[in-house]
Amino acid sequence: PSRFVRVDAIPLTANGKVDKRALAELGDTGLSGGDPYEAPVGDTEKRLAVIWAEVLDRDLKAIGRNADFFNLGGHSL
Repeated sequence: PSRFVRVDAIPLTANGKVDKRALAELGDTGLSGGDPYEAPVGDTEKRLAVIWAEVLDRDLKAIGRNADFFNLGGHSL
């Protein structure tokens, strides 16, 4: 794992399944693998950050130039 987060209880959906979005937000630092946050630089990085924020339903401020798509909750599907 890229990080460990201690929680008092696992968040569940109304159906009793693990709420992965809520769980990810509990330990969300906006960083990937402990790299320090750096704001996107240039038009391409800024546009990608906006796209990732929309696709991953994340705060744009949490997506820095060192962010990892998969660590932020993205997947290949």
